[in-house]
Amino acid sequence: MDLLRGATVLVLAALGCSSDEEPPPRVLDASMYARDCAQPSDCVKITAGDVCTCLCANAAIGKAAEAQYDADVQAGIAAHCPGWNYATCGACPPSTAPDCKQGSCVP
Repeated sequence: MDLLRGATVLVLAALGCSSDEEPPPRVLDASMYARDCAQPSDCVKITAGDVCTCLCANAAIGKAAEAQYDADVQAGIAAHCPGWNYATCGACPPSTAPDCKQGSCVP
């Protein structure tokens, strides 16, 4: 019986069936991520704001935080706007490369 109960807990955990889990954020902000840098190449541009809108770069974070940001964007889209069609957005305006000022990434 303990084996069955353990297997059930593993299946529920794998499916994300926990009542204690908070949904991923719909609105992301650069302050949620590390922005430390030593030089401009340590930084990447991101979109801060609602993940259910057109995603044009308007903020910067450290490259070390890029994977977490990407995962948060995908989780936010899946949870809050799975049918959103980004093709309707069109092209983003030209953007400059991010910079590193006083040890922090800036757009």
